[in-house]
Amino acid sequence: MVAGGGVLLYVLVYVLLSASGKYEPYSLVSIRSENLVYAWAPRGFYDASHPWSSLAGGWHRKVIFAFYPLWLLDIRYVHEYKIM
Repeated sequence: MVAGGGVLLYVLVYVLLSASGKYEPYSLVSIRSENLVYAWAPRGFYDASHPWSSLAGGWHRKVIFAFYPLWLLDIRYVHEYKIM
């Protein structure tokens, strides 16, 4: 019963973080293109004020690692990558 409550809390925290998320720069489409790939970033996953925030520098890898299974499902089925 406790494990089920822990999983529910884990999912609930991710949903709350994702509710206030937004798309952030993730990578270049190609070297010759000026288009960027944007990935969904729940609150706390990306820091735009980071000195290396362009592309992959602003991503908080430890936070992503903690929620990786849910984030992977999210960017695969709910908030897919965007090319702009």
